Amino acid sequence: MWQQWLLGITPAWAAAQLEVTPRGFTGHEHVDEMGLIHMNGRIYDALLGRFLQADPFVEDTTTLNRYTYVHNNPLAYTDPSGYFSLKKFFRIAAAVAISVYTGGLAAGKFAIFGTTLTATGAKFAAAVIGGAITGAISAGSVEGALWGAFAGAVFFGIGQQFAGTAGDGGVFGTSYTGPELARASVAHGVAGGTIAELQGGKFGHGFLSAGVAKAATPAAMSVSKDVFVQGAAVAIVGGTTSRISGGKFANGAVTAAMSYAFGTLAQRTGRAVGSRSGSGADPVEVPDELDVEESGFPTAADAAKAAGARYGQIGVDSRREVQLGIVKLGDNNFGYLTPGWGSVGSDIVDPSGLLSAYRAAGHEPFAWMHGHFDGQLNFSANDFWMAWERSGSTYLVNRNLEVRRLRNHHLQSALRNVPRHYPGGLAGLQRYYAQDGIPGDTL
Repeated sequence: MWQQWLLGITPAWAAAQLEVTPRGFTGHEHVDEMGLIHMNGRIYDALLGRFLQADPFVEDTTTLNRYTYVHNNPLAYTDPSGYFSLKKFFRIAAAVAISVYTGGLAAGKFAIFGTTLTATGAKFAAAVIGGAITGAISAGSVEGALWGAFAGAVFFGIGQQFAGTAGDGGVFGTSYTGPELARASVAHGVAGGTIAELQGGKFGHGFLSAGVAKAATPAAMSVSKDVFVQGAAVAIVGGTTSRISGGKFANGAVTAAMSYAFGTLAQRTGRAVGSRSGSGADPVEVPDELDVEESGFPTAADAAKAAGARYGQIGVDSRREVQLGIVKLGDNNFGYLTPGWGSVGSDIVDPSGLLSAYRAAGHEPFAWMHGHFDGQLNFSANDFWMAWERSGSTYLVNRNLEVRRLRNHHLQSALRNVPRHYPGGLAGLQRYYAQDGIPGDTL
């Protein structure tokens, strides 16, 4: 019966179907009297089993055969235009989206069942599970899922290493200096190359895909604050780099996406949720005695600068966030209170216990002061609440020992840039500025 189709002879049982539609199994128009299939972009000869025109896009770089149809596997793939497989494209898109989403879960940008991940173990699990799903989608096999899980774990581990050492550079406004970005790019490249070689591919393809994609990440982050746009941009860079170097676009794109999702996005721990309490936030350690530590400053900003000079370096050295209240004692007389400290390494700190203790001791804070010991130089999303709710000011001392001030008018001005499809008010601000934060004023 198959031979009849090849010779252009339409079987009797199929004649009735031709009266309904001239399209065949893959949805293309069949020109049976000539034994051809018209695929719009090109014409396919069923007898030869080949296209009559070469594909301008090399579908299979392993054979460089530009005349085949979806890798000679029409049962698994279709090619509506005669140029590429939409199923393969959607696989890549889905794999990139899943990796970015799970990386966002690890970063605390998204919540799952109303819960934001805060523990390192939970973040690591999100990276591993996300990598497994990504690998399963892109490869379509259990083996692909296992390699994806391994890649998620490796990139997450590398991200953990470099997240704590990133400096303040100005590489497209990120916290990476040029040398730091170079080291991180090499580390990501080595990981990508090693994974590619273990899977039977070439080290160079994986190295270039992951390494170049990591180097391009700051540029992608400067283009948009949307993590899915950033992930797509990085994936395109990685896929294109892989294709240029002789590898497959799909492999390079997925590797680059996982490098970004688990090695970069997932490391923005705590800066995305905007939580000051609950959701696993670390309670501030409240001192036994609370008092005004120093006073006589003409403005709250001067008191904040003095507190930053006194406690900022301690926070950076100990990797603990300092939290303290600024009080107004009279006209042109401000001071700062005994500070509380977060746990070592914790960057989601709940100051509500300290605030309650201040009030119980008879101190009502006029403003708030806290520290960032990590690479975040700006006010992060979980810092907005004080300036938003109290319409006052909150101060920050960052790892460069710069003291900055965030006022309500900064938030109102930033609110104008939030797209309409985002939530309104504080929630929209926290989501839109989750990665880069808001700089405020440098004092």
